[in-house]
Amino acid sequence: MADSNLKPKKIGYQYGLVFLVFGLAMIGVNAIMLYLGNNYFPKLLAIGIALSILSLVFFIFPGGVSSNKMVGKDINKELWNNAPRLHKIMWIIWAIVSVICAVFALISFDPEFYK
Repeated sequence: MADSNLKPKKIGYQYGLVFLVFGLAMIGVNAIMLYLGNNYFPKLLAIGIALSILSLVFFIFPGGVSSNKMVGKDINKELWNNAPRLHKIMWIIWAIVSVICAVFALISFDPEFYK
């Protein structure tokens, strides 16, 4: 009975958590590799940065669909269709910003760039 009183969680929060965990894991793996062996995977680091930035946007703008209403439906389609327009715009803008940050991270870690 106590479960029925709980506020339903929005799918965007779950996406944000998954993106944050994967992004921080990729950044952490690169930090450990850089500390131990003085090498790293710059593309993996850039993807980790992009996912971490994008995860924050999903926490701030989670969309409008709760997880209780998603039984037997395509989650991604329902999340996009039922999200407010502002959330969709912010998802697109911050996806572009996170890709730009990832590209700048790749450029800045390239040793040939500074020659």
